Amino acid sequence: MDQESATTKTPQVWALLGQKAGDNNQILALAAALGWGWCEKHLQYIDLELIPNRLFRVTLLGLRKDHSDPLEGPWPDLVISAGRRNEPVARWIKRQSLGQCKLVHMGRPWARPKHFDLIVTTPQYNLPQAPNILYNELPLHRIDAARLKVEGDRWQKQLAHLPKPWIAVLVGGDSSFCRFTAAGMRYLGRSANALASAEKGSLLITTSARTPAGALAIIKSEIDVPTFCFEYSAGSGSNPYHGFLALADSFIVTAESTSMLTESCATNKPIHVYDGTRPEHAGDPNESSSLTMESSRPGRALGTWLRDHLGPKRLRRDVTRIHHNLIRQHRIQWLGENRPLERAVEKSSDLENSVVRVRQLFG
Repeated sequence: MDQESATTKTPQVWALLGQKAGDNNQILALAAALGWGWCEKHLQYIDLELIPNRLFRVTLLGLRKDHSDPLEGPWPDLVISAGRRNEPVARWIKRQSLGQCKLVHMGRPWARPKHFDLIVTTPQYNLPQAPNILYNELPLHRIDAARLKVEGDRWQKQLAHLPKPWIAVLVGGDSSFCRFTAAGMRYLGRSANALASAEKGSLLITTSARTPAGALAIIKSEIDVPTFCFEYSAGSGSNPYHGFLALADSFIVTAESTSMLTESCATNKPIHVYDGTRPEHAGDPNESSSLTMESSRPGRALGTWLRDHLGPKRLRRDVTRIHHNLIRQHRIQWLGENRPLERAVEKSSDLENSVVRVRQLFG
């Protein structure tokens, strides 16, 4: 939804939104917090966008223009982007503005940091210390008390028959950090079941767009406590994810998803983290077969291969840096640990610091 600027002196902001919900949430969180209003530009990309984007750097050749919002003047004063696919587009917009537009990128850029006015990042990315790079503890998010109340009220009645406490199991999927296996999913299901059984409670399980086919069925095969399950699929209807954030008493989150971990931390509730790369989470070594992602677009697998092989080594991420920092603060613990969990009190300075730094770009 487009937001109108309050005055003609207010910077005009474009939010470049792509296919990843985690990236989009960070962009919109910052755009809203600035208080300047913004225009959303929804973009879709060809499967092999990496090839023209790596070749030409500043280009629209990776876009599916017939499925994307138009990009035409008057050009904005500020573009907020995230993800590699948006980078060439953001830089193209700056070129059209004759260099007047400011570029703020969330996460890590594939291009050199010098091409951006500000990069808002987290410790998982191997970026240097530089004047135009802001390190936050966690990615930005859009979870607040008002949103949680709305979602909680929406889902309370559907879940009311389940005994409490409620433990939400938030299942991500394959990433460069780890691959889901059948053995690992059995361990996740058994451990979640044991936690709920010990507390005489219930499980609220949801998968995501990245969850491999068959993962939920394996998890469910290890569960005998009362459970509510939602299996994500395109067009699968009302997603209870935010309702789970609002209503659950604690969480089990798969380690590769910094977005789900960040949003769980925002609720200030106890969090267990499942990490399939840890030997104790890997399950039976005799059943380690990898699960596979279903894809309706044949080019996606090739695109993933190109990303992993053409991406500069400096772009590799290490999410364990975030995990270890949160563990030191007693905000999370590994699944299977028995020490009492403290409430994950969220620090509010990340968003505030990001807003200050963006405003400084405009004097």
